[in-house]
Formats: sequence, structure tokens, C-alpha cells
Amino acid sequence: MLILGEFMDKNQNLATQLTTITTEWSNILSHRYPALEPFPTRSSQHCKVFEGIFDAATLGQYLTGLDPQNSRGIRSVYKVPTDHVINPYDVKFR
Repeated sequence: MLILGEFMDKNQNLATQLTTITTEWSNILSHRYPALEPFPTRSSQHCKVFEGIFDAATLGQYLTGLDPQNSRGIRSVYKVPTDHVINPYDVKFR
């Protein structure tokens, strides 16, 4: 992921960040945590084009749980990862 991030930063005309948050979330995060910029803006810039989000971390872990192989076969769902920026409790899913 670090290599992909570096490639995107150096080749902004060739690559873009996948939409991982909505525009509304971007506004909330930018307001609450100004130090996060440009993450919220870049993470939501193509939200209207895709009409959805790609997420394999925060929301995916929240909705489906962590891999049970990492916790002796037990899958815990609806847990908020403490080191993630987005709090899934604040999100309405549809």
C-alpha cells in the first residue's frame, strides 16, 4: 500500500485514490480533524462518479468482523477499530 500511495502522489495524472468515504463524511472529518487533510478530500473526490465507496478496512471490519483465524475462530462484528479515523457508529447503512 505504501508503494501504491507513493505512485499516486508522484503520478496524480495517472492514478487516483479509491473512494473510501462519502462527501458528507469528508466534510465532517475535515471539520473535526483539520490535520487529516488532504485525506478526506482525496478519499471522497470520486464519490458521485462511483455512487458508492470501496472499503476493505474500517467499514468492512465493522460489518463483517475481523478474520476469525486471527482470534481463535471467533468473529467479532460491529466493533470499532480504535486506530481508524471513521467511526462506523456514525454511519447509516443502506
